[in-house]
Amino acid sequence: MKFNEFSRRACAIEENHSRLKPRIWWVMLFTGMFFIFPGLPVRAEDEAPANESPVLVDLEPPRVVIIQPLDGATLTEDRPWLEVEISDEDSGINQDAIVISLDGVDVTAGAIIERMDLQEIGATKRWRVRYRPPVALPPGQHRVQVDVTDTVGNSTRRQWHFYVHVAKPRVSWDVGLTNTLSYEYLPLEMLRDTTNFTSYLQFPGQRFTLQLQSTLTDIPGVVLEPNFYGYYLHLDQYVVGWQNKWFAFQHGNINLPFESGLLYFGLNFKGSAITSSTSNPGRQWQVFKGTSVSSFGLGLSVMETTGGIYRWQRGTTRNQVYLLHTEDNSTVVGFQDDRVYPQGILRSEIIYGLAEKEGGGFRVQGAAELAGVFWDADCILLQESYPLPGLSPLPSTQGGAYQYTIRGNKIFANEKRLNFGYSHSANNMNGSAPRTRRRESLQLNVTGIFVPDFGWLLGYQGGKQEEYGKSEQHMIKMGIWQKINGSSWNSNLYFENYSLTSTTRYQWNIGYTKPLPQFGLKTTALLQYAVEEKVNNRQNNNLRLRVTMERDWFADLAKSYIVLAYQNNDEKNPTGKDYNSEEISLEGALNFKISSNNIIKLSGKVAFWDKSGNLYGTDYSLSFLWQARFL
Repeated sequence: MKFNEFSRRACAIEENHSRLKPRIWWVMLFTGMFFIFPGLPVRAEDEAPANESPVLVDLEPPRVVIIQPLDGATLTEDRPWLEVEISDEDSGINQDAIVISLDGVDVTAGAIIERMDLQEIGATKRWRVRYRPPVALPPGQHRVQVDVTDTVGNSTRRQWHFYVHVAKPRVSWDVGLTNTLSYEYLPLEMLRDTTNFTSYLQFPGQRFTLQLQSTLTDIPGVVLEPNFYGYYLHLDQYVVGWQNKWFAFQHGNINLPFESGLLYFGLNFKGSAITSSTSNPGRQWQVFKGTSVSSFGLGLSVMETTGGIYRWQRGTTRNQVYLLHTEDNSTVVGFQDDRVYPQGILRSEIIYGLAEKEGGGFRVQGAAELAGVFWDADCILLQESYPLPGLSPLPSTQGGAYQYTIRGNKIFANEKRLNFGYSHSANNMNGSAPRTRRRESLQLNVTGIFVPDFGWLLGYQGGKQEEYGKSEQHMIKMGIWQKINGSSWNSNLYFENYSLTSTTRYQWNIGYTKPLPQFGLKTTALLQYAVEEKVNNRQNNNLRLRVTMERDWFADLAKSYIVLAYQNNDEKNPTGKDYNSEEISLEGALNFKISSNNIIKLSGKVAFWDKSGNLYGTDYSLSFLWQARFL
């Protein structure tokens, strides 16, 4: 980007900005109201702009990091916080595909799902998920499961156990009733009331559970006609359970603890399950029967499924065998082997299906340190007749498919870090499909320290994709950062090339973060300027400014925040009419308590936009949420 062109563009932005000045006064007034009332919240998601080029190839699944409690931990707190952090640095996280389960029950509706990168522009890449049971958990083992999917369909499942060790009377009855009222006004008016009921009845050697979730709303769903005084009443999920010293029985809506790297199975299961007692963790079994949901492309398939799982452990080796039988007489058998060595870990899994066409798959994963580099590798191989393709970890298994990934991470003595990764996938190995789909990606990043608290980075990301045609993506990034007395700033320069659209993109980001401990605030400002060179001498200039203020009012609630954003997009087309758009928006989120059992959440967003000087308007939305714990 030439300097005189940058100056010309800045003058044009100032000229266009004058049309929005009366509206900015309203934004400033709204900003002042945020500090008079300790905040106003809105949904945390931030859609990637239309002019922002997407990640061409994303073969990496999201990462889930357990914060608390750790796997195998023994707790004396009977209402512990369950917390994980989720990240995906490529395409970003799909918020609607985050699911957290406790003892097989989906508790996502009561969880705090909070965006962690509010200061970033574009798709959300980091989230924090927290959940606290509404009633005291009974003594014994409890299982947590987190399922998450990124925006291109790569999925991750993380499971772990913890133990509650508290003194309980021989006979106890714990009951919890939580109600959440949500109301949204503009652009659509919608009311939704969700009630969660949880109860544990415990006798010596016996435990009974009942968990319900119902919804009352004014918009149609599965039921097209109102069934309760003009409202739509639904029983979203229910689980009844009975546990003794030999086994535990559950019936209802259950997220099965199905551990597999070749079948993404177990979510949205409705039926019955019997699990062996946890008194012998070295050997466990489970059998189940009910309906399960699987995805095939853009559609969904509901099928009757019967199956079983058996796990056993010897020292540092853990094995699992599973069997599934579906209503179309398809039978799937799988075996998994996990081993821990002094040098690293190794997991292998094999699956085989008996149907009209017999076939299966194989996956091996491992991690080890070799020559000072921490290596991580993953390889998947699936036959054409792979059973249940809708549950496959690969996007297409037609004609047989494979995918392999290798990553490395090296830390040098002078605080320099090198990490790299390469992934490749393809289908149609036997040539039976009309087209072959190939994808590959390469990433390489080097970071280091100039002087204390002053660092640099240099990276490359490339991708290729082939199906109906060939396309390539290449990106080079350079940056520096510095930390000064708790504050920090960073500057990054990106150079990107996309063969599919014949576009070359130059982007410059500069950000600054400063904590204000005297006010309990964290402030961040990010300026982004991008130039895209396209075919036919077309050029697109985009300027974005984002200022964020965050505050933790309460440790057990999501952050309150306010975001002021400005965007100006100017597209020059020598062969036709130029295009210009401008937008300034303000959104906020307020989370606070009015008592120990009542939580209020408010949200709001207002945006003023102008397109090519002759089309302008205002968009705004408001929502209110009240959560009360009655028992």
